[in-house]
Amino acid sequence: MFAHTRWDAVPVAAALLHTAYFFGMFYLFSRVPLWVMLILGFVYSVSISWNINGISHNFIHNPYFHSPLLNRLFSILESITVGFSQIFYECIHMQHHKGNADRPDEHGENHRLDFDLQARSRR
Repeated sequence: MFAHTRWDAVPVAAALLHTAYFFGMFYLFSRVPLWVMLILGFVYSVSISWNINGISHNFIHNPYFHSPLLNRLFSILESITVGFSQIFYECIHMQHHKGNADRPDEHGENHRLDFDLQARSRR
């Protein structure tokens, strides 16, 4: 089911929890006092950051599933949860990688720390 390792379940589970939290806020909006919504909104605003910089960022570089359909559905789920298209995010984000240090060297190796850690985690 998962494309790289069973540990891909961790960010997928975190994304599902974040989505549930997002819809939970809609449900609670008219049912709880404003001060509760302010706290929930603050937590949500912080959680968007870890979702974009962790879950979504890793997903656009390393899709979590073998199935293209599951990857597409996860992309839609993330788009709803963080409030912008993951396809747009991927297009814009990949521009930042053009011409920088993540190109392989003449031996096809990449020596950036984040790529080395990913390779080691898959062994």
